[in-house]
Amino acid sequence: MNRSLMEKARSMLSGAGLGQKFWALAVDTACYLKNRSPTSALVNKTSYEVWSSQKPAIAHLRVFGCEAFMHVPKEKKEQTR
Repeated sequence: MNRSLMEKARSMLSGAGLGQKFWALAVDTACYLKNRSPTSALVNKTSYEVWSSQKPAIAHLRVFGCEAFMHVPKEKKEQTR
């Protein structure tokens, strides 16, 4: 399992063009995805599904390392000036 997570993290960092600074985030993300991926050992269920008895929500997933922008409401922008 450890090797699998390390290889996934290394691959995600390389694909996103990110440095070692983001290693912990990549490993955390790899583990998160692994727990939400089906496996034949659990008869095509996910680890999350077996643990919580619910299908995992995956609509929030995005490409690792993609650009993201934070919206700051106008009212908040004026407070910082």
